[in-house]
Amino acid sequence: MSSPTYRIKLKKMTVTFKDVCVITALYDLMHFWVVEHDWQPRFGHQEGSIETMFYVNRANPKIMNYNIWWRLQKKINAQIRFVMNIDFIGLGISQVEVVWQGKKYKAYKGEFTFNLNGAVEIDPEGKWKKSRIVSKFSDYLIKKLLRQNMIDYRNELIREMTEFQGFIKSFFGQYQNMQVSETMEPKRGFGFS
Repeated sequence: MSSPTYRIKLKKMTVTFKDVCVITALYDLMHFWVVEHDWQPRFGHQEGSIETMFYVNRANPKIMNYNIWWRLQKKINAQIRFVMNIDFIGLGISQVEVVWQGKKYKAYKGEFTFNLNGAVEIDPEGKWKKSRIVSKFSDYLIKKLLRQNMIDYRNELIREMTEFQGFIKSFFGQYQNMQVSETMEPKRGFGFS
């Protein structure tokens, strides 16, 4: 896979939460959100699989740490691609039982951190660099002629990443500065409050 001609990086976004969580429900909802918004795996994975890496470290039989990496892309057109990296980190996770509506459920307690990184890639296949004519004018093309379009694309990716961050925060019942998508259930952890 060749490198893009230009890459506009965005500021990292982070959500941290320390409490009880139903991890499987959160994971499934995040996966649903990503698929619903047309994000796809960046590195050739099977259909429906967006995980790049899943690692679990058991410090002892009752406590575990884990890392989950999602490397996603969203093709806007032939020359523009959005890239989003999601790092889901769990530290000091232990299994607990939660009683909800008279039934016991398995949940996990610990510290959960979500890091979101994004970038807008212009000419993601690097074809402009290979062209003898276009390579000489690509700086001018990006910085002068297409500047406003690049700002609009950057703002669109920021909006989408902020919406995803708000979605995660709403799951944990945290304050968010933007409303989450109306298609998602904005309740904290499926009723576990």
